[in-house]
Amino acid sequence: RTPDGKTRHCFALETLYKIAMTSNIIKNRSGETKKLQFLQPPHFSTPMEDDLIDQISCRFGRGALNIEESEFYKKELGIKRNRAELDYLREIDHDHFSPSEFRESLNRYMS
Repeated sequence: RTPDGKTRHCFALETLYKIAMTSNIIKNRSGETKKLQFLQPPHFSTPMEDDLIDQISCRFGRGALNIEESEFYKKELGIKRNRAELDYLREIDHDHFSPSEFRESLNRYMS
């Protein structure tokens, strides 16, 4: 609910995952990158409060709280890797590669 207690906002779990994944990487004091975390609606600029985390857990199970283990995260990560590899293949100047080198690059992309 909003601070006035009258309005309620609902977000799809995938939306919350996407926001966590696209937000700036949060680092702890020693400079290490922290694990992905849900962010507090509506501005998504601070870590999510415990009561909302509990709601996610109740509705989707405790496993839904581990963003890096979610199917959505794995799928998005795979898509990004494939795009990067495809961009690499598009940049290859095929005149400078032998057919076997090109085939090897293509096989790496396909696997």
